[in-house]
Amino acid sequence: VILIHGGVGDIPVKPKDWGIYTSMGRGIAASGLAAVAFNQRLSYPQRRYEEGAQDIKDLIAYLRKNAASLQIDPDRLCLVVLSGSGPMLSLVLRESLPYMRCAVALYSFLDTKHVDLKEARLTADVRDQYSPLINLKQFPQNAPPLLLIRSGKDALKAVNESIDLFIPEALRQNILIEILNHPTGEHGFDHANNDETSKRFIRRWIGFMKEHLTEDQ
Repeated sequence: VILIHGGVGDIPVKPKDWGIYTSMGRGIAASGLAAVAFNQRLSYPQRRYEEGAQDIKDLIAYLRKNAASLQIDPDRLCLVVLSGSGPMLSLVLRESLPYMRCAVALYSFLDTKHVDLKEARLTADVRDQYSPLINLKQFPQNAPPLLLIRSGKDALKAVNESIDLFIPEALRQNILIEILNHPTGEHGFDHANNDETSKRFIRRWIGFMKEHLTEDQ
């Protein structure tokens, strides 16, 4: 299970050492799966989509090459995007990756039309290249099984606006998708909302990954 952070500026404590990712990793490991959180070059407000995507590709190549020593199956991977890393879902939509057994998007930006090109230091072409919505429209046949979790009270308006465009397109394209909506959930419901819905959704998230990563074993 590859956990993709949403992009940060120049700060002393890097995302892979944040409590949210270390606790996620422990929870996933307790379920019998292996998890990795790592530092990559996605950032904010400058987005660095291309650099972050290359880092993710390099990590995947490393994991698959060293699968034996890491005691993992190189053909059973899952990509998990959170918040600002949502555009990296494009990596598993743009091309068919048989080893990517599933993907999960937690309160994620699933379109990039809201991105200010000047602030993000992107061209329009690069921005669109990393829009999961655009990639889904163009390459629906590549989509792995997808779990999408939406926070109903997300304060980042563009997140749910993008999700609400992505869901009907996913249904039009008839992809394998599971959608969970936390009516009172905030952005980062898994650590912001200590309630039964959050707990149930976290259990389902892990269950979804286990189902697809252990299928046919």
